[in-house]
Amino acid sequence: MARCLCCALRKWHSVNWLHKGIKSNSVLILQQQSNKNWDFQNPFLNGQEYARPDTDFSSARYVQDFEENVYRHPDRQGLPRETHTKYHDIYSLGVVLLEIGLWQPASKFQDFQPSVGRLTPEHMRKILISNAKDRLHHYMGSEYQAAVVKCLNGEIRPDMDNVRDALQLAENFRTQVIDSIAKGITAKSTTQE
Repeated sequence: MARCLCCALRKWHSVNWLHKGIKSNSVLILQQQSNKNWDFQNPFLNGQEYARPDTDFSSARYVQDFEENVYRHPDRQGLPRETHTKYHDIYSLGVVLLEIGLWQPASKFQDFQPSVGRLTPEHMRKILISNAKDRLHHYMGSEYQAAVVKCLNGEIRPDMDNVRDALQLAENFRTQVIDSIAKGITAKSTTQE
């Protein structure tokens, strides 16, 4: 599921579109007609109501809802300070990957519960990264964990000044996120056999 979602975002970005709405409830899991099992290996990335070409104007939409802000990069929370970029989509995907790895909605993480109304955007990110560093290795292995942390802390982000840097971001995303998740899946399945 995680790898499919990463590949879906890569396709969006390869045609220079931004999703702008990546969160767990924008992931569709269909039920197979033949056996009524849920098809977790073939998810669909939905929820494109804010999608746009990456060169179009990005609206500064003020959002106060914690359950939505948990997926938004700190620079895009409250009254956004930056226009939405591919980097912000990658951050949101990192939150979803964390949820998949822990099989729990990020908004329900114990670290958030006592102080939901008083969290700064940067503190929210620190809690997400802390959960990834402290908990993900146990469930998903070190490769998967590293990929999620890179999405959340922006390690794969080059300066986005020109086309060459956009190509570098795509390459970094492929090698440091998609390939790492694939290695993690392979490593996890060989240890389970």
